[in-house]
Amino acid sequence: MHVRIRVPGKPDTTVPVVSKLTKIEQFRRLVKEKLNVDPRLQCLLYGGKLLEDGYTFHDYNIKLNDVIQLMIRPGNDKEDQKAAVIDKSKVIACNTDQEETIPYEDAKSSLYLVGDLVDIRDSEDGAWVEGKIVRIVLDPKIKSEEESQPDHKEGNLLFKVQCDDDEEDSDLYCKVKEIRPRACKEIDVTDLKTGQVVMINHNPNEPNEKGHWYDFKIDEVQKNRNKYKLVGTIYLGKDAIPQDDTTAPIHDKIFAIEEAVPVNERTDEYKTLTKEPPPKRSQALKCRKCRDDKEVSCKECGCFLCAGKESPNEILLCDECDRGYHMSCLSPAVTEVPAGDWYCPSCRRDPNEVVAPGAAKQRKKQTSKSGRDWGRGMACVGKTKTCAMPANHFGPIPGVRVGRTSAAGVRHPRSRRPRRLQHRALGWVRGRLRRGLRVHVLRQRRPRPVRQPAHGRTLHASDTHQGEPGSGAELRGGARV
Repeated sequence: MHVRIRVPGKPDTTVPVVSKLTKIEQFRRLVKEKLNVDPRLQCLLYGGKLLEDGYTFHDYNIKLNDVIQLMIRPGNDKEDQKAAVIDKSKVIACNTDQEETIPYEDAKSSLYLVGDLVDIRDSEDGAWVEGKIVRIVLDPKIKSEEESQPDHKEGNLLFKVQCDDDEEDSDLYCKVKEIRPRACKEIDVTDLKTGQVVMINHNPNEPNEKGHWYDFKIDEVQKNRNKYKLVGTIYLGKDAIPQDDTTAPIHDKIFAIEEAVPVNERTDEYKTLTKEPPPKRSQALKCRKCRDDKEVSCKECGCFLCAGKESPNEILLCDECDRGYHMSCLSPAVTEVPAGDWYCPSCRRDPNEVVAPGAAKQRKKQTSKSGRDWGRGMACVGKTKTCAMPANHFGPIPGVRVGRTSAAGVRHPRSRRPRRLQHRALGWVRGRLRRGLRVHVLRQRRPRPVRQPAHGRTLHASDTHQGEPGSGAELRGGARV
């Protein structure tokens, strides 16, 4: 037999299996040969169940050509990452992609110095965030002299920066085009000009809410009473993709874009601006319920039980619903931060309620038998008897005593096509000694035109028709059975 392995974003892969008694750990080795995925990183799912080692295909009822979902777990950080070793002239850092150490050599820049306040372009949405240069090194990827002569004169340098919002030390290295001097010069809305490029606060998803800081090229300034709106081009993304005809309401300050001044041309005033941090710029709201007010209790950004925001280092985040809980508010209280995944009481699964492999195949045992007897009722029986009497039989029925009070009889319908009993009604019973007993049945029929009289009136089968008594035509509609 064979099964199909499905990986998100890739076509299905067919894997041959010897039999249904194949162990899951044996199947993991087959997957490694086909897809080159370490068995420790394989997460196999089938029918809503996680395939575990020690069970077979028969336990999970996996059939021919069934699809097994393969999810690849992330690698172990302890094995993939190594601690950085700091030296006076070199820095050995860990590169998780190439799994090798890269040496960084200190260098000097003609535009920036260590400690300068800069704006850093975010690699995801292209917004500018506040930061500071903590180190300047040479780019280790540029080895040859030809590669070391890029278009920009500072292109062979990397700037290690530290964002103001990051509490821990970051290993973020940026190129010269991804940083610029921190904006500190405000521009009044009345001084804006068409074609000018400024930095504004904008939220692409909800323009009326505060967002991040982006570059904006002004095409038009609109004024509605006391409110202003800018119409122009905004630059989003890592590559600064222009978005034309963007309307951005002004609800924060507008800053001018600063140009880098060479180190040898800096004045004392400029040196002061690059070292002393200006007032912190506003950022996008993290919680819209409390509007990031630290004095307001909120279950969205604080503890979900007590709604408090104190002791943020003691708040545990659920790996399923992302809600926060104080370790002391839990019942029972948690004294240490869990090393692995942690789930809140509402998301935690009871091991007794988890369906074990193969448990779905077990049938529920009947505790008692039903004593109800249908008595061969007409609602439950099928074809019980077959009429063996010929169609032209006349006379007594064999096996039925004459004069017996019973409903025994012979019925031979004219057509083999089954008729619905709800569309028939019993008329009467009549009979003669020589002709036998006959039952007249009325059958409902749709009205249909019979003939067209000369005076234009159409007769239907439902019209009253008088026939010869005893001929069967005395029924309403003239239908004879």
